[in-house]
Amino acid sequence: IWPTRSQRYEPSAVIRPQNTMGARAKYRKSCDASSAVFTTAKKFATVRLREATSSVFTNRITTLTRTVNTLAPPSVLFINSPSTDGGIHVLNSNVVFAIQSCFSTSLGTNPNLFSLHINGTLQPRSNYIILASGCGLGLRSLYYNWNSHVIGTNTITVTYSNSLVLSDTHAMVVARTGDSDGDGMNDYSEILAGTNPLDANSVLRITELANGNQLVVWDSVPGRNYQVLATTNLFQPMQVISPVVQASSSSSFYFDNTPDATNKFYRVRVLP
Repeated sequence: IWPTRSQRYEPSAVIRPQNTMGARAKYRKSCDASSAVFTTAKKFATVRLREATSSVFTNRITTLTRTVNTLAPPSVLFINSPSTDGGIHVLNSNVVFAIQSCFSTSLGTNPNLFSLHINGTLQPRSNYIILASGCGLGLRSLYYNWNSHVIGTNTITVTYSNSLVLSDTHAMVVARTGDSDGDGMNDYSEILAGTNPLDANSVLRITELANGNQLVVWDSVPGRNYQVLATTNLFQPMQVISPVVQASSSSSFYFDNTPDATNKFYRVRVLP
């Protein structure tokens, strides 16, 4: 048996027939990745059945033909680095961050068909690097070395525009390694807390102990969840004393109904 594809005949392997199909299911030919069809079109498969005497009598061949409709895999474009949408990256100002997008090989390699916007600004296409590797089978890579990242949330959008339009967007939060505004909390912790790492007045801190030191008041970010911890001995770990407190304004509070006559130390933490 000699199946054909692209005007080429290849030998098939003999296999054990399946009971449900009888003696007809004796031969099989599988397509590997190197000969896979990547277009959407009608294809024709021709099978030649040879007899034992076909080598002598060349006309003793039965030919079977089947028409099949093939469907190309859909074209894709996605941002691979940064890998997590909204993820936090600690980068010093002199660090170069490699933005990587992956796209189908069917989209071609013309950089003018791609657009990379960072915070709404188109990055120069002359700096796009397109490689055949880095993203897996059937994909190419588009790299851009970014060295002008700013503290806070940065929006990265990659677009392919031709007869087909594809786009992907990731948010990337950048923090520096130190304490940019000098308020005593490092940039990474401020981003987790939802405060502004460039504003010394925007920081998570207890601002007041009122009502006989039983009312704990702190600066908060609306929508964030907090818990209050306390201890009477700083040599012992603090324990949670409050339920989850969701902030509805820039100031939140919790009333501690188990005060200590001598002293009590409080801490407020942000919950995920």
